[in-house]
Amino acid sequence: MAICLLCKENEADQTGSHILTAWITASIFDQQGRNRDYELIFKLTTLAQSENFFGRSVLPEKIEEELGRELTDSEKENQKNDLVRDFIFCKICEKKFKVVEDYFKTIHLELDKKLIPENIDANITRLFFYSLLWRASILKFQNFTINEKINESLRIILNNNLEQTLNETIEKANKDKSIRNYPLAIIKTPKPEQTTSNLIFLHPDLSMPYTCFINDYIVLFYERNTHVNSRFRKLFLMDGLVFPYSITNYNETKFYIDFMTGTKWSIIKVKLIDQMVYSMFDNLLFMYKEMFKKKFNTYPTKENEQTFLNCLVSNNRKIGDKYSKEAIVDAMNKSIR
Repeated sequence: MAICLLCKENEADQTGSHILTAWITASIFDQQGRNRDYELIFKLTTLAQSENFFGRSVLPEKIEEELGRELTDSEKENQKNDLVRDFIFCKICEKKFKVVEDYFKTIHLELDKKLIPENIDANITRLFFYSLLWRASILKFQNFTINEKINESLRIILNNNLEQTLNETIEKANKDKSIRNYPLAIIKTPKPEQTTSNLIFLHPDLSMPYTCFINDYIVLFYERNTHVNSRFRKLFLMDGLVFPYSITNYNETKFYIDFMTGTKWSIIKVKLIDQMVYSMFDNLLFMYKEMFKKKFNTYPTKENEQTFLNCLVSNNRKIGDKYSKEAIVDAMNKSIR
């Protein structure tokens, strides 16, 4: 059996480990925010929504409503939640993650009411967000990766400070000044009426800062303090809307969480979804051109390309099946008739 990726000592015997804490993502996949078994996940990839996941407790009628059909036997056998992994951590370390996850959940519930809790523990809050970033990075979730040296630094910080109880973790973390050495900005976005309209997007390329949109939170993480105001800094879709220097925590005595207005969040979310969709269609078009050339030894005309995209966008399939592999192949065939 593999060795636990956190402690690097015990066997990785834990199943069902979440890359991103279950409660922080739950409301994206289920309107009632239930953590497990009720997920409706439509993964936006190069092949768009062809990698759907339905939790075990989702009723067949709901699946048919989303897909316009029943799941095939193959789809049932190959259901995989992209947010969950088996045998990457030991059971002891998994319990340690839960300590900081449970702590910040109480903070989250207050923030959802637009209240700022008094005496937010900076170290425990940082350990919580470090655990999200580190887990996503080491598992290359959405191709997100942090510099290898920083990855190891975060692992050491987490491993040295996470304990079985909150009091033990607080006591140990209070002695470790390295926890606050990384600039970190946390922005709480407004909770939308339709919570499933939120998303998860971890930028695969940016590092000044590393930028993550995780449901209700925007996380900006820097390798060093000089990056916060560097002329090379790039705010993904947020220039003129977010001012990092005034909201970034660094060797802080009190941890600051910024609130974003609904208007700003709506602007950013529209830009983000647009960019993801444009990227998806760029990838699909590239794939279409290469397949066309392989078959006909020439690239398609602009008319072929437009027909392909029109057929894909205007098909009558349900949202969960609209950009499946079958839908893409069908659009390709129609474009060359």
